[in-house]
Amino acid sequence: MRWALILLLALMISAIPVSAIIIEIEKTEFVTGENITFKLYAVGNATVQLINETVVWESKVTSGTVSIPTFNLSAGEYTIFAADERGETVEDIRLIQIEPFVRLEILSRVEGNLSISGETNLPDGYRLKVVLEGDGSAEKEVEVKDGRFNISFNAKEGLHSLRVYLGSTLLTETSVYVEGFKIRSVKFNPEIYQGEPLLINITTNMKGYEVKITLYNSNREVKVRSSTTSERCELMVRDTWLDPGDYSIIVLVVHGNATDILKLPLKIKESFLRAELIEYGDGIAKVIVEAPANHTIWFISETVKKKVVVGGDRKAIVELKAEKEVEIFDAMNRSDYEFEELLKSGNVSLPVFRLSLGGEKAEVEKPVKVSETETEEISNIASTVEKESEANMREFNPVAAFLTVVIVGGTLAGLVVMIRR
Repeated sequence: MRWALILLLALMISAIPVSAIIIEIEKTEFVTGENITFKLYAVGNATVQLINETVVWESKVTSGTVSIPTFNLSAGEYTIFAADERGETVEDIRLIQIEPFVRLEILSRVEGNLSISGETNLPDGYRLKVVLEGDGSAEKEVEVKDGRFNISFNAKEGLHSLRVYLGSTLLTETSVYVEGFKIRSVKFNPEIYQGEPLLINITTNMKGYEVKITLYNSNREVKVRSSTTSERCELMVRDTWLDPGDYSIIVLVVHGNATDILKLPLKIKESFLRAELIEYGDGIAKVIVEAPANHTIWFISETVKKKVVVGGDRKAIVELKAEKEVEIFDAMNRSDYEFEELLKSGNVSLPVFRLSLGGEKAEVEKPVKVSETETEEISNIASTVEKESEANMREFNPVAAFLTVVIVGGTLAGLVVMIRR
């Protein structure tokens, strides 16, 4: 008898239909125009309806994501009804009426990194569809948080269209030109003396690239190269012991398969050497010397030899014991050994000043040999050339001795006229 009751109960339980259909929805409030999207789990084909007093939408579907458009519906209370061969289920939702808006800000528009920030009046949790159309079209969804959203695309160079949708409703659209890799600016001193290091600062519109610098004229060529992981790169060209004259600087930047190039003028001036006795007493001479930066200057008296390397201010001060005379040599690019050998040979073909010391007051003799050069001070102002054009090559020709140029956004502001070819 007991086993008979257990068998009867089991048969009764198996006869009760079990509903397998499930609606899985993330939120229950939607804006009119936004698609009502949810996941449906059903057995076989299912019927899904959206009801507001009457059926306003109906479709036959299978398990998966269901999207119900709302662009032609009014605000109010709605019910989602779903039924399959094993059962049925319902979910109550609400449509609210607002006038959604989106404002876009382009944060970056360079190739490989089109970054967009958006502002909207939609509540948190709403999802927007952002569509990029152009060379390499793409579509992404983004969730609104605190009235904002951010999204980026790996866009190629060229003109693109950006559209933002809430469901099937277009909220905003705009066009954006994505730039290819290019040089933004090159900063350097356009006039230096023989032997002075040339500092070049380069800025591009992308991070991570290789730089190749060539300094040349018809007689000589110097090359340097470097790389950076940022948008900026600083290079030092130290081998500028070149004959005075006009040179060109080629700046080549490489980012993946993309390159950009810029040609700029450089003037290398003949070296100069000037010296002055500041004070003399008790057999000690204090001397100030002026020469180009990076030059090695030797001070030689009857018993003492000293050397200094001139810094960026082009001046150096030395004190040394001396009784009758102080000789001041610019060793130019000679090593200490080469300079000593020149002294021993007596054939010193280098710029030299001789200071004759006469008691408390010392007289400065006219230099035996001084390089012929202008004696005016050269201001240490670096030129800035901003390059905004899309062409790969730009050639600049200065029409003044001192180059101070700024081109910003295609507008020229500066002290000289630049001619572009």
